[in-house]
Amino acid sequence: MCARNNPVFVGRDLDSFEEFFFYMERVAPTLHIHAVHLTGSTHRDDWVQAWRELHRTNPLLRARVEKALGKRPHFVETDRDSPLYITDWNVIVTLEMLAKSALARPFADAGVDMVRLEILHRPNECLLVLSAHHSLYDGMGTLLLLQELLAIVGGEPSRNKEQRWTSLRELVGAPPHGAYTSTLTEGAGAGSSDPVSTARSVGTADVRHLVLDRALTIRLEEGARANGTTPHGALMAAFQISGARSVPDWADKGLNCNTAHNVRPALEEGGDMTGMLTMPIVTHLNPISDRPFWEIARTAQKGIAPGRSPAGRLAFIEAMDALTSEEVTAAAFLQKVLASPIQYQLMITNYASYRPRSDFGHLRIASIITGVDGGGPQTQTIGCCTVHGALNISLISKRPLANLLENCRDVLASYV
Repeated sequence: MCARNNPVFVGRDLDSFEEFFFYMERVAPTLHIHAVHLTGSTHRDDWVQAWRELHRTNPLLRARVEKALGKRPHFVETDRDSPLYITDWNVIVTLEMLAKSALARPFADAGVDMVRLEILHRPNECLLVLSAHHSLYDGMGTLLLLQELLAIVGGEPSRNKEQRWTSLRELVGAPPHGAYTSTLTEGAGAGSSDPVSTARSVGTADVRHLVLDRALTIRLEEGARANGTTPHGALMAAFQISGARSVPDWADKGLNCNTAHNVRPALEEGGDMTGMLTMPIVTHLNPISDRPFWEIARTAQKGIAPGRSPAGRLAFIEAMDALTSEEVTAAAFLQKVLASPIQYQLMITNYASYRPRSDFGHLRIASIITGVDGGGPQTQTIGCCTVHGALNISLISKRPLANLLENCRDVLASYV
């Protein structure tokens, strides 16, 4: 372990939600990515130096996970930087292609690399994708990390301080989850060199991307406020309606929607904290019936409100504790997840109204894809992020519904 006087890494066990992703990455990849089209002049050395500087202020970039038989996985810090790959952008590659390629290369072994940066470089523009093991960084965490990196490359001074890091458990005030109630033994599918067996699911995620124009984005935000809901609620309604064109049950029987809830605002001075501080709220979207669009949007938004309360956060941690109470092989863990009530058909990130920085000195984000290959093969995972006043929407799915993004745009244009 490095002598960096950073106590957060010393023997800290993974939180139960972090442990959830530790297992899941080995059977159903759930890494988070941000893929960006960036304009502005850079040199390869700019990226190398900035990546090195980012490691100085973000010790998590050197984090690895160790797992011994009978013991919970825990974080350690190593001397090895996370990998950076830079190649010339001299072939036809789109942002969607780059994102799909990154998702196809998960972090199966958490004891090696847990973050990587890949750049397709041209003198005056580049495509880059930042990928992170979901035990370590959630979507907002990697987005904050990306913004700090671009600020350094853009010539801005470093914050010159180390990132603070905590766990969701600490945030909600939950007690330690302690040791396993039962553990594996040698020969029970878990050898001493690999206590968590790998049984990776088959299938490659497709990636699609669409940008709402600024006028429609403004109408979405203003319409949501005027009708007593949020842009996120409106997106939940729009995707249910548009998805129902391909899956009638979405309209007739409703569906489960996973809303990623960023808890950083609940933490004092925690707005820019990295780590894994996003919890999912799975709620049932009721049948559409003949209800007006804005009523559907208001109802959807109200459905996720209890999960965002302090009691809801604590209940979530307790549920994760129960799910990770026993040491199991990764394949057995996947079966536990499939049998649990957290399955969903739609996931929408809660960044719809979040406006990350898009200009960094002479650099400018032209477009962004944000998302995770989450859920089962039936899941439509939607990533949302607003840059330059335009809402960028991404779809990641192993079985994407045809024209889902375009249908959603049409629905929004009709009602907002």
